[in-house]
Amino acid sequence: MGKATRLTVEQRANLVAYLDGELDEAETRSIEETLAGSPAARRDIEMLSRAWDLLDHLPRVDPGEEFTQRTVSRLRAVEVDKAQTSAQWRIWLRRGLVSAIWLGVLTVAVVGGVYAAVYTIPSEGQRKIQDFPVVEQLDQYEAVGSLEFLEELKKNHLFDEGNNGDASDSENAATGAR
Repeated sequence: MGKATRLTVEQRANLVAYLDGELDEAETRSIEETLAGSPAARRDIEMLSRAWDLLDHLPRVDPGEEFTQRTVSRLRAVEVDKAQTSAQWRIWLRRGLVSAIWLGVLTVAVVGGVYAAVYTIPSEGQRKIQDFPVVEQLDQYEAVGSLEFLEELKKNHLFDEGNNGDASDSENAATGAR
């Protein structure tokens, strides 16, 4: 007698399908050849066949309408949970997006405020630089005496363009204001 051929893992997985007649011709032929040459394989198929026969002796249970309704309601509850979870994710995503937009707007406002403070509002040093020409001529401005004197000069059109520099007008203006 020859060496006994054992079933491969793939063939062992297909034994139930073989007993039910669900395999294609090539797989059926492969299992039948193995069964013809291997007493161990025949014993395995015999045990599976007996197990299937024993299942026929068990009482049949009719699950009834209540079982069907419970099963369907549980499946619906699972679907509702999935829908709620999906809706919650959308809510969190929307909240995150709104928060990100507000954060961006706030950042732009802060950066704009800092820019305005640094570049548009002159600092103390910048003001001093802008006032330097006035400070440089301060001695001459103090010699004028008062603002009324300058206004009197303006009324007499002493510093207007095209003035020929009439000395009598300037002397009258100078003596009248003092």
